[in-house]
Formats: sequence, structure tokens, C-alpha cells
Amino acid sequence: MPMLNGDRKVRLLKERESSRAIPVLLISAKTETELERLVANSGAEGYLQKPVKKEVLLEKVRRFIP
Repeated sequence: MPMLNGDRKVRLLKERESSRAIPVLLISAKTETELERLVANSGAEGYLQKPVKKEVLLEKVRRFIP
């Protein structure tokens, strides 16, 4: 089986009823423009740009915790 990249994995998660509601954040060293496009095309809820700062990670994750 060929390796899947991150955005393809997200699309597969979002296609399945059982995993559709799981929030996904992409983490990448790509440019902000590239990440925004990936989020829009994959169905992810957001992104973090490497290097990831602890404060930014916690802020993004807290959005998904009730």
C-alpha cells in the first residue's frame, strides 16, 4: 500500500461517518498560503506552521475541548 500524505489522510477521515467529527490540525513547514489551501481542500479544522510554539498549539487545541 502506498504511503498517504497528511491531507489525503484527513480527507479519508472526513469521508468516514465514524471519524468525520474528529477535529484535525495540520502541522507543516509549508508556507501559510500552502497550508490554507491544504486546510480548505482536506477538510481539516486548521493548521500550525513549524516550528510550533507551545502557546499556539495549546490555544488551537483548546478550541476543540468543551
